[in-house]
Amino acid sequence: MLKIAICEDSEIFVEIIKKNIETILKVPYELHPYISGKEFMTALPETRCPYDIVFLDISLGDDTVSGIELGQMINGENPRTQLIFISQYLEYASDVYSTKHTYFIYKNRLNEYLPAALDAALKNLQTNEEQFLTLKIRHSHIRIAVNDILYLERNLRETLIYTKIETYTVRDKLNILQQQLPDFFVCCHRSFLVNLHAVSRLQHTEITLTTGQQIPVSRAHYKDVKKSFSLLML
Repeated sequence: MLKIAICEDSEIFVEIIKKNIETILKVPYELHPYISGKEFMTALPETRCPYDIVFLDISLGDDTVSGIELGQMINGENPRTQLIFISQYLEYASDVYSTKHTYFIYKNRLNEYLPAALDAALKNLQTNEEQFLTLKIRHSHIRIAVNDILYLERNLRETLIYTKIETYTVRDKLNILQQQLPDFFVCCHRSFLVNLHAVSRLQHTEITLTTGQQIPVSRAHYKDVKKSFSLLML
């Protein structure tokens, strides 16, 4: 079942979006409206954003959290979530490119463009089904959702795989594991692989993750990491 959220401070536009979704979608879904960014963040579980599609108003009234900031947080929590930004201010159209998003809709043309936005989101969800990394640990095999992996670190003869809730230790080398991971895992240092979806800030010597953790970036890898990160944002 699809899980959809609307974060919009105007009850009128919440109802417009609801009616459009009810008319367009022919599959089962759950819909959760929120009137502020704070309410949305408070309702989220600790592990990850549970929604498949989120409609985000960019300007949320007097709320100190903007839709852009929420979008960046959601990108880090669950890169699979499809973001559809809505705004009555066209000057915000460029701001959405600081996030990975599906669509930007001008509120005055909401009824016209919402069907296309939903269609694009559903197609993306179909092509971006969750991927898993299969690991052998002692005598067991486990599967980890790749979107839950923050980064990997090679330490002596072991590789540590850091996820949002647990750390796994394996013998496989970084280059072997990288072959099993999507392209958004890049080498930022000879001892580190990072999930670019989990990056909130890139600097010349370090990366800051959405969790607040920091990992090093070597001079040799900075240029390639910057290029990959810029392409991902586009």
